[in-house]
Amino acid sequence: MSEPTLKLGCVEQAIAGGIDPLTPPISVSRNGSLAKWRDKIQLLDLRVNDPGLTRFRSAFEDILEKARTLGIEVIVTLPEAVPEFFEPPPPKPEEPKAAKPARPARESKEEREARHAREAEAARAARKLRPYGKPIPVIPVTYFKPSYLAVPRSLPEPDTFRTLSVEECLPILDLAARFGLRHVVVPVSEPGLFLDPGAGEELRAKLKTLTAVARDKGLSLHLRNGGLRLDLFKKLQRETGCRLAFNAGIADLERFDLTGTYATFGDQIEIVYLQQVLPGIDKWKTRREAMAAGIKRYRAALAEYKAAGPAAADQRGKGTPLGNLLRSWHDYQEACTNPNFNLGLFQSGDINPVPLLRAIKADLDAGRERLIVVETVPNIKNAEFLGRHLLPEAFTGTL
Repeated sequence: MSEPTLKLGCVEQAIAGGIDPLTPPISVSRNGSLAKWRDKIQLLDLRVNDPGLTRFRSAFEDILEKARTLGIEVIVTLPEAVPEFFEPPPPKPEEPKAAKPARPARESKEEREARHAREAEAARAARKLRPYGKPIPVIPVTYFKPSYLAVPRSLPEPDTFRTLSVEECLPILDLAARFGLRHVVVPVSEPGLFLDPGAGEELRAKLKTLTAVARDKGLSLHLRNGGLRLDLFKKLQRETGCRLAFNAGIADLERFDLTGTYATFGDQIEIVYLQQVLPGIDKWKTRREAMAAGIKRYRAALAEYKAAGPAAADQRGKGTPLGNLLRSWHDYQEACTNPNFNLGLFQSGDINPVPLLRAIKADLDAGRERLIVVETVPNIKNAEFLGRHLLPEAFTGTL
C-alpha cells in the first residue's frame, strides 16, 4: 500500500496590522518562528488580509520566502478581515517624582501613623484622577472589517462589511503564482450569513473572472464554506471548476452534518480545516456585533476628544472627553476577547471529529491528497491526535 498524501499545517493570520482578528493569534509567527515548527508542519495557510497588497506586501513576501526556504507549502486565503486603524488614546503622562519631605530625626508613634495616613489618602486621591489604572499602549487601535467578494443585500447595516473587488484580488494571485503556489482559498461569507440570490450572482460573476485568471497562472480556487448554500456551490463548481475548502468548525456552527457533507462533496474537497468551536451561531454573531458597536463608540469618543483640544489631556475623570475615550477603549478591547472559538483542537466544544477523520482516512487510503489545516494556536498534541486517526501503522513519513 502506498503511503497517504497528507500534509498538516497551521494558520498564519497575524501579519497585516500586526494584530489578529480572532484574538488570540493563530499564527506561527507569533507563537514561535516557522523554523521552530519545521518538521512538524508541511503546510501554511497564509491569510492575506491586505486587498491589492497596498500596505503589507513585503511582510507577506517575507513569509512566503521563509516558507519556501523551509520546504513548507503555502495556501493563500483571500482577504476576509481587512484591518482599519485608529489613533490610540494618549499614553498616561509620567508623574514627576515628588521630593520626599524631610523627616525629623525621631518620630513619635502618633506622628508616624499620621504621616502614613496622609500618604495613603494622597495615593487614593491620585488613583481617582485616572479612569483606569492600566497603562494604555501606544499602538494603533485596530478593527477588522469583514470583507468578501459579495455581501448579502438584506444586511441591516451593509456598511459594516466591505465588498472585495476583482482588481484587489489580482495582485494576490500574481504573488501566489510568482512563488509557485497551487491553491487559493476564497472565503464566501460569515457563518450563518448565507448569500441571497443577488449576492450569489455577484459572487458568480467575480468568480468567473478570478478562476480564468487563476487557471492561466496554474492556481486552483477553493470556495470555503460559511454562508455558502450547497446548491450555490454545485452551480459555481459546474460553471467555474472551483473546489470546496471544507471548514468543519463552520459547518458545525451552521448545523451541517460533517461526515455527510464531506462524503457528498468528497471529490471536490482537497483542503480541510479542523478546529473546535462551542455550539451556537449566536455567540459568533454576538462577538462580531459587539466589536462593530465598540469601534463605532470609540470612533465617536476619539472625535470628541480631538475636538476638545489640547486642554482635554489634563481633564481626567468620568465624563470628561479623555475619560470617555479611555472607557470606550477598554470596552472595545473587552469586546475583542475570544472565549469561544479557536481555543484548541478537540479539547473543548461539541464536535466529535473521529467520524470525519475516518472518512478522510478512507480517502487517503484510496490515494487522494488531503491538506489538513489546524485552525488553532499551534500545539504539538493536535498533530499527535490527527496522526493516531489518519495514518496507518506503517506510515514512515513525517507529521
